Amino acid sequence: MAVVLLIALRVSIGWHFLYEGVWKIRHADEFSAVPFLMQAKGPAAELFYAMLPDSDGRRRLRTRPVATAKPLIDAWRALRDKVISRYELEELERKGAEVIFWDHQERLEAYLRRENEAIVAFFRARAESQQSGEAEQPLPEQVRRWLAAIGQIEKSYHQALQQLVAGHGPADPKLFQPLVPGTDQKLTLAQVVRGSTIRNPAGRRILGVELAIPGWEYNTAWLALKNEAMRRYRPSPEQRHAIQELYHRYKESAEQYLAANREFIEAHFASVDRFRQEQGRGNAAFQKQRAWERKRELRQEVNQWLSELDGMGQAFWRAVWDVLDEDQRARGMMAEPVPTTHRLPVSLLGIDSVTELFDAAITYGLTAIGVCLVAGLFTRLACVGAGLFLVMVILSQPAWPSIYPPAPPEAGHALLVDKNFVEMVACFALATTAVGRWGGVDFFLSHWIGRPLARRLREEGAVPREP
Repeated sequence: MAVVLLIALRVSIGWHFLYEGVWKIRHADEFSAVPFLMQAKGPAAELFYAMLPDSDGRRRLRTRPVATAKPLIDAWRALRDKVISRYELEELERKGAEVIFWDHQERLEAYLRRENEAIVAFFRARAESQQSGEAEQPLPEQVRRWLAAIGQIEKSYHQALQQLVAGHGPADPKLFQPLVPGTDQKLTLAQVVRGSTIRNPAGRRILGVELAIPGWEYNTAWLALKNEAMRRYRPSPEQRHAIQELYHRYKESAEQYLAANREFIEAHFASVDRFRQEQGRGNAAFQKQRAWERKRELRQEVNQWLSELDGMGQAFWRAVWDVLDEDQRARGMMAEPVPTTHRLPVSLLGIDSVTELFDAAITYGLTAIGVCLVAGLFTRLACVGAGLFLVMVILSQPAWPSIYPPAPPEAGHALLVDKNFVEMVACFALATTAVGRWGGVDFFLSHWIGRPLARRLREEGAVPREP
C-alpha cells in the first residue's frame, strides 16, 4: 500500500508541474516571469530583483553627458533641402537625397557614440584645469582626429549629393562649402575649442557636450531592426526610404519624449535614492506597509516611461512590417526590438532577451519535470529539480508573519510551512526513494541499462562487489 501511495504522490506532483507548464505554453502571450521576480518580498527579495537586467530602469533612463553635433546635422539637413529646391529634384531623386542625409547622419551619430567617453573626458579635463594662454596653443591631436573623422563624413555626404544631381548640371561650389575645418589648417586651441563646444574658425558649432537622456539602449535596438530589414528583405528604393523615414521618426519621437520628461525622471531617481536610504529604519507594521506601497508607487512611475518607449519600439516594428509586400513577408517576421540592456549576447533558439530566457526556462522546465514525474523517468533528478524550483518560490514569498505584504486570506494561513513548503519536502523525500522504478520508465532503464552496467563494472573491478 505504501508503494501505491508513493507512486500516486509522484504522479500527483508531476501532474501539477505538467499542467503549469502546459498552461504557460498555451498562454505564452499572457505569461511572464517578470511579475514573479519583481513581486518578491523578504530577505531574499533583492536577489530576485537582480536577476532582471536594469529592473529599476536607471540604465535606460540615466542622464549623462552626451557628445552631440545637432547644429552640424541641422546644417546638413538645410543643405539637403537647398539641393532639392535648387535642382528641382523629382520625387524619386528627392527620396534619394533624404536617404543620403539619413545614412550620413547615422554614420556621424555612431561615431560620436563610440567617441563619447573620450570627448566628455576632454571637456571635463579642460573645465578642471582652467589653462591660460590658449591663443598660442596648438590644437590637441585628439581634437584633430575628431575633426578629421567628422570632416570625412561631411565630405562623403557632399560627394553623394553631388553625384545625385550630376544629371542636372554642374554642382555649385558655394553650395557645398565644408563646415568642418580641415586638419591641414593651422588652428590654435582658442580658435576651435570654446567652452564645451568645438567650432570652426567662423564660429559655427561643430561638436559639443550636453546633459541628456540619450536613450541609446532603445535607439541601438531600433537601428539594428532597421538594418536587419534592409539585409533580409532587400527593399526597393521606395521601401528603403519609407523604412529610413520610420526609423528617424520614431528615434526623434523617443528623443523628444525623453527630453520632455527628463526633469520628472531625474526627480524620480532622486526619490528612489532617498527611499533606499530611509528603508529599513523602522520595523513597525505601518512602516513596512508604507515602505512597500512607496516601492510600488516608484515602480509604477518608472514603468510608465519604460512602457511608452517599449510601445514605440513595437509600433516601429509593426510599421516596418507594413511596408513590406507579400513576397518579402514570406521570408519570415523579424524579432521585436529588445533594448541592449535586456539583449542576450547571442540568440538562443530564437530567444533574444533575458526575460524571454526566464520565461522559456520556467515554462519548459516545469513541463519537463512534470513529464518525467508522471512517466517515472529520471525520477530522482526530476524530484530534485522540482524541489529546487519550489525553494525559489518559497524564498520569493516566505510565509513569515513579520514580512509585508502578508499572503491574502484566500490563500490560507501559514507560519513558515505553506503548501509550497509541503510540496517541496515531498519532492525531496521522493528523491530518496526508488519510486521511479515502481510503475515508471526508470524500471526499464534500471533493468536494461543500470544493472548490466553495474554488473560489468563489478566484473572489471571498477566498483567493489556486494558483500
